Amino acid sequence: LELQLFYRDCEQADTWMSAREAFLNQEDAGDNVESLIKKHEDFDKAIASQQEKISGLETFANQLINQDHYEKDAIADKRNQILQRWERLKGALIEKRSKLGESQTLQQFSRDADEIENWIAEKFQIAQEESYRDPTHIQQKHQKQQAFEAELAANADRIATLITAGQN
Repeated sequence: LELQLFYRDCEQADTWMSAREAFLNQEDAGDNVESLIKKHEDFDKAIASQQEKISGLETFANQLINQDHYEKDAIADKRNQILQRWERLKGALIEKRSKLGESQTLQQFSRDADEIENWIAEKFQIAQEESYRDPTHIQQKHQKQQAFEAELAANADRIATLITAGQN
């Protein structure tokens, strides 16, 4: 009876891990990174809650082995198989988390680059205006020019930071 319970628990653990491995192996091209990170956090919680069951399975297997169960070699093999698979699953989780972090960084960089590119295009349009030839309102034009130069200087650090991030 104990052997049947052990194998039932192993089967449940295998089934659970198969579903989680499928989750980790699926391509997430259509989803945005924030929703993927949320799914990953939920997955992380599921892994943490399953840890107790895996530990219980290991303890149960060890009890059977220590009781010199007639199938102790098969029990030890199955226990080791489950534990190795569990470690691989946790390793895949860590790898996926790392990739999501990189994707989030890339997505933020892309947004920042688009924002700066649009800002530069807008300022380039202003710089291309030929209204400077008209001598009327020269004081206003001078103030606009000073504001324009100040805005360029204020954004120089932001642009330099983006360039550095892009090179990294």
